Amino acid sequence: MIFFDLFYFIVVNLFYFYILNLVNMKKELVSFVVCCALFVLFAFGITAFYNKEFLAWASEISLFLPTRMFLLQNMQTAGGLLSYGGAFFTQFFYYPLLGSLMLIVLLSLVTFLVIKAFRFSGQTVYLSFIPALALLLSVTEVEYVLYSLKTPGYLFSNTLGIIVCLSSLWGYRNVQKDLMRMSLLPLFIILTYPLFGFYTLFAAVLCVLTDLIEKRPQKLLKILITILLIGIVPYLYSRFIYTQMPWSETYTAGLPHFFFTRVELPLWIPFIVLFLSLLIFSVNLRIQQKRSKMKMIVSICVFLISIYGVYALSYRNSNFKTELQMLQAIETDDWNRVVSIGEQQRGQPTRLIVMCWNLALYKLGQAGDRMFEMDNNSVMPQTRRQRMVMMHAGAKPVYYQYGKINYCYRWCMEDLVEYGMTVQDLKYMVKCALMNGELALASKCNNILKQTLFHKQWAKRYQQYIDNPEMIKEDAEMKAICPLTAYQNLLDGDNNMLELYILNSFAFMEGGTPEVVEMSLICNMILKNIERFWPRFFLYARTHNRIPVCYQEAAVLYAYLEGEVDAGSLPLDDAVIDNFNNLIWLSKKNTDMSDEYNRKAFKPQFGKTFWYYYFFIIDNKMN
Repeated sequence: MIFFDLFYFIVVNLFYFYILNLVNMKKELVSFVVCCALFVLFAFGITAFYNKEFLAWASEISLFLPTRMFLLQNMQTAGGLLSYGGAFFTQFFYYPLLGSLMLIVLLSLVTFLVIKAFRFSGQTVYLSFIPALALLLSVTEVEYVLYSLKTPGYLFSNTLGIIVCLSSLWGYRNVQKDLMRMSLLPLFIILTYPLFGFYTLFAAVLCVLTDLIEKRPQKLLKILITILLIGIVPYLYSRFIYTQMPWSETYTAGLPHFFFTRVELPLWIPFIVLFLSLLIFSVNLRIQQKRSKMKMIVSICVFLISIYGVYALSYRNSNFKTELQMLQAIETDDWNRVVSIGEQQRGQPTRLIVMCWNLALYKLGQAGDRMFEMDNNSVMPQTRRQRMVMMHAGAKPVYYQYGKINYCYRWCMEDLVEYGMTVQDLKYMVKCALMNGELALASKCNNILKQTLFHKQWAKRYQQYIDNPEMIKEDAEMKAICPLTAYQNLLDGDNNMLELYILNSFAFMEGGTPEVVEMSLICNMILKNIERFWPRFFLYARTHNRIPVCYQEAAVLYAYLEGEVDAGSLPLDDAVIDNFNNLIWLSKKNTDMSDEYNRKAFKPQFGKTFWYYYFFIIDNKMN
């Protein structure tokens, strides 16, 4: 509430002092202040509250370092200053409320600059929110795509680019001498293209349009010079300076790397609206001066429709939020919270949710009794980039927690090369290096984290393990993972199939630590492999006083189906036997019914059993 009160005070005063001269009527001022408040509340609601998990995770898959080397790395392509600034602001999403506050302040600045640059009157001033709302939508609709988006600082970089455009236009329009305007525009393009890329070129276009509408002298000469520079300057930079920048990005550097496909077209909608609205504002400069009551009504309606459009087009998916909540709980080793989140799951989950649920139950020693409580009839993630979405979202934490240290490190390194260094990659590289006893490598990665703003404490904690390797054995997280690493730790290939690889790798293991034996038993149950189930079951039964319910359910079912093992000789609970007899009775009763009918008929009583999973969960989207 403190952040909200402070922000509200700043916004109200900002608009009061700078816009009062544009809004002469009291009613217009009141309605505009109401619109400001509505914009702020809506922006806070859809970022700091509804998307707080996404924003926090965005800070983990980004990185900002206050070093000269990091700046130079960003400046290797045109528009590098925008990605540098975007990464700087993204780190503040470590606290979603703080990061949202910064985003809304910048979006409010965009609105203010629109008013100043295009000299909106009181009756059309409500249209000035459209660019800010378009930028807000670009943040709230990006969903899983952010994992594989090769645009550093995306959540802020475009907002910063538009601020540059509008500031330049405002300054340009305040220059009255045509000779100075003619000399400033070429210098602006030549000097700022490396910093802002596409946004420099777009700002130049806006400046020329204002000259054209205002009927300034020598406008044709300015247009010709500007067009010539827009064509030549980026080419020369791309040809002689930015030799590593793809030619296709010469004139679009600074824009997000979305694909121009039908599937990803919605991701371009905010930018289409953004640039079209600014172009329209430029060519309607004189029309804005005319006053009419209808113009005010239409402007307010367009503003309200725009807010609804942002809400309607924003990505809202409960499975995505659940995945992020679970993954964030795993980062803090809070397995009870992972289970609690899974218990609140409604509808069909994704496989990553099921994997996190099973992993948490295993860590808490509850997998054998509860692993089939969650609906295993899973669905694919709803995203515009299906390819490798599970790998991008969950490969590193899942591989690490299952003791697949080399695979976790491999995906960290591959993503680092492909998409750039992130906080998440560095953290898991530190952990993997410690688990493998590579202290020099762990120190190298940890030293980078020490330079960050919000992860110094994390780095300080793991520096203790680097300085005192004997402490690694006392770390609760690593201590729980070590027993699962009791196998020949080779790196072959997972074929980008996270769950299937983990299941098969443990399913084929024979013997090992008690933890490995139980994990092998679990994986063979999930794979429904009877042949490999029995040796693990008997080994588990000999080394444990109690056999969990799910393991008993699998044993009695397999004994019944095969007839090679006497169920009476197995250490089974009477309740499990009675429940299985009920299953057989209902099966015989519904022999002539369809599979769909039986699926619904069996679910109330047997939906959380291994039996239901075995017979009715056929396509669980493991790949």
